[in-house]
Amino acid sequence: MRLVADSPAIAHIEESWPEFARDPRHVRLGLASDGVSPYSIKSSTYSTWPVALMNYNIPPWLATKKGFIILALIIPGPKQTTNFDVFLQPLVEEVSQLWQGVGDVFDGRTHRIGRDRWFTLRGIMMWTMHDYRGVGEDRNLDPPPVVRTMDWWENTWMDVQDGRRQQDESGLRRWSILHQLPYWKHLQIHHLLDPMHIEANVVKSLIKHMFGDKNNVRSRRACEEFNVHPYTWMQINEDGSKTMPSAPWVLRKEEHKILCQSISKIRFPTGM
Repeated sequence: MRLVADSPAIAHIEESWPEFARDPRHVRLGLASDGVSPYSIKSSTYSTWPVALMNYNIPPWLATKKGFIILALIIPGPKQTTNFDVFLQPLVEEVSQLWQGVGDVFDGRTHRIGRDRWFTLRGIMMWTMHDYRGVGEDRNLDPPPVVRTMDWWENTWMDVQDGRRQQDESGLRRWSILHQLPYWKHLQIHHLLDPMHIEANVVKSLIKHMFGDKNNVRSRRACEEFNVHPYTWMQINEDGSKTMPSAPWVLRKEEHKILCQSISKIRFPTGM
């Protein structure tokens, strides 16, 4: 796939709503969000989350340029918010209205494409782009639920709301506000994950394990709970005390020094 327009997800949208796909002037949007440090402040005492809309009606080499990204809102605060839905509510309402149609929109290029000057503009939010698992390092580390159909999720959520099913059993904590969009459950793709942040989080976690930062009682109990690495489980001594055996993936002091020296000698094409 060279362009976003070649994706099966967009083909599914055009097949599901042919009246929407019939007019190329209808807007195709993507929602992107990520946390940033304002003014390059290297501190976690303040949180700023810009929420931007990407317009896929323009050429792909322009869609991600600064002048064409729509800044929908900014979520600031002294601490990272735990519920983005409160801030996304006005945006979701406007996107829902855009799906229904906004009338009396003037098209300045009608003399070129032979269409009416005034038309009803519609738009769809095709997916979101974000660091799904990177919002905080202290999240629940339970394994993700098995992929289910949308009908299963809807029925499960109703059971959770009505108290017929425990949240821990279903793995469902809350229903995203994006599900209020009338077409959201019919989309093939809901979230595009940011590989850069995911890879960074994986490498960061791996280095922490290798350097022993994660070598604690909690991680050993997690291994025992998930029935992995039995040689690292907590051992009970004769006097009833517990011993934490050494983990083979934790580097010794000499190995730690060799790794750091090797990383410091890496040179990239930019010369840095």
